[in-house]
Amino acid sequence: MKIPVILIASALLNIGFSSGLRAEEAQIKPIYELLFKDGSLANSGTVSGEAKEVNPPEGKPTFEIVQDSNFGKWVLKQSADENSQKGPYLVLPDSKDRLRLSNPAQAASVSLWINWTGPINHPDSRQMIINCLSSGYKKGWALSVTKKGGIRFDWTGEGSTSGHRITENTITPGQWHHLVLVWENRPQVYIDGIPAAFTMPFYETPMAISDSPLVIGADILHFLPLRGSLAEIRIYDAALSPGAISHFSQKKP
Repeated sequence: MKIPVILIASALLNIGFSSGLRAEEAQIKPIYELLFKDGSLANSGTVSGEAKEVNPPEGKPTFEIVQDSNFGKWVLKQSADENSQKGPYLVLPDSKDRLRLSNPAQAASVSLWINWTGPINHPDSRQMIINCLSSGYKKGWALSVTKKGGIRFDWTGEGSTSGHRITENTITPGQWHHLVLVWENRPQVYIDGIPAAFTMPFYETPMAISDSPLVIGADILHFLPLRGSLAEIRIYDAALSPGAISHFSQKKP
């Protein structure tokens, strides 16, 4: 049987693309990788240690780590109701001096799966995914989801200037979505492997350096808790390529 030349070329192209992705994965290692396998908060990235859960003083519900049978992955679940004002967060180990994004030469990527269960009754519509904001939000940056499902990037610049951008693309409550933030002098968000446009352009600005650690699921004072679940959190001090992002997002249930 003769195999059409176009099929052979396509197969060779796919092999080359897969090989390229494997090479990129081997070269770019995550500094943080939280897979939550068997209920663990261990970091399997290049930074040693494990994440630490910090609960609010009021004793609000803590995270649960469960195996999602439909998704086929271990997930970090925050069972917040729509009236929750505070919640727990995870502190990433040895993260106070990492990914400050104040150096123009620095690159970073955050890759994760998110299943957002809807908005919370709070004047501030954000629900924090990951951030290093100081307690007064005067330094640092944040990635969050808005009440309409947009992905929001906040930053504070020199001289206490601040700003934010929100994606036009949104995530749907009750569904798993693959989310990536890539930073190379400016933020780029990918939702399910597709570049998401911001409602306004981002203008380069020096980032004010925060001394807060990287935290997941709320801000450093437990406000703006995430309502939903996260899985396969990977954080890099390098920029993932669009091809790699598209490949990783194909693992959707």
